[in-house]
Amino acid sequence: MGTFPTPDAVSAYEARYCVRCLHHDRLIGGCPVWGLHRLYQGDDALQPVLDTFIPRTEDTNHICRMFVAAEPGLDL
Repeated sequence: MGTFPTPDAVSAYEARYCVRCLHHDRLIGGCPVWGLHRLYQGDDALQPVLDTFIPRTEDTNHICRMFVAAEPGLDL
C-alpha cells in the first residue's frame, strides 16, 4: 500500500478509485484488496505483496491493478 500521510489522503484515494470500482462493496466498506491494505499497512514483510496490488512511488499511489470501472467510460 502506498503511504498515506493523512486520513484525508486515504479518503481521497478511496473516492478517486475505490468507490468507482466494480469490486467495491458498500456493505462491507470496500473490497478484499482494500481490506488487506487497511489491515496490514506498515507490515514490512507484506509490503511487497501489497505493492503488487496498489503500486507506489515515493510521491504517489497509483491505481489499483484490480480496478474495473463500475460504469463504462468512467474517467479517472
